Amino acid sequence: MNNLIFEKTVSLKKNEKGSMFGKITIEISKVEDVKSLDFETLETLNSYYTLSIVGDTKNYSCQCQNNIKEDLEKFKSPKLLTEILNVWDRWHLNDLQAGTKTQTEYLNDLIKDGWTWSYDKACNELTKAELYEDRGYKYGTKWLVEQLHKEEIDKIIELFEKYENS
Repeated sequence: MNNLIFEKTVSLKKNEKGSMFGKITIEISKVEDVKSLDFETLETLNSYYTLSIVGDTKNYSCQCQNNIKEDLEKFKSPKLLTEILNVWDRWHLNDLQAGTKTQTEYLNDLIKDGWTWSYDKACNELTKAELYEDRGYKYGTKWLVEQLHKEEIDKIIELFEKYENS
């Protein structure tokens, strides 16, 4: 069962005119009565928080944070907006992790070196590194949860409130 605990839509305004250019919507929910696995410990979770962010601009919708980054200086409060985009990249769909923390960190290091991700390539790379199976969990066989803790949620809510009021 999902219980929505926070929802906010903030306007993206161009800084030179202040006219509406788009919006970003965040939802944070508490998911309860589940049997999900924590991506770090692989322990069973009965509840957790999940975060979803989507954007909508004149030219792009949904996961458009890279497009917003390209025009960052055109928007109001670019520093705060950068923080929102970092939250978006870091926490969006935190309950849909294909790998454990160890597997994910290994693949992220490859991506930093220019490697492009695909599921098959990820499985092959993890197999070569003897990480395809981590403590009994085979990569991509379940959705794991990277836990979003209350302290982080409070910071995220404060950030969205600050941006809205900037």
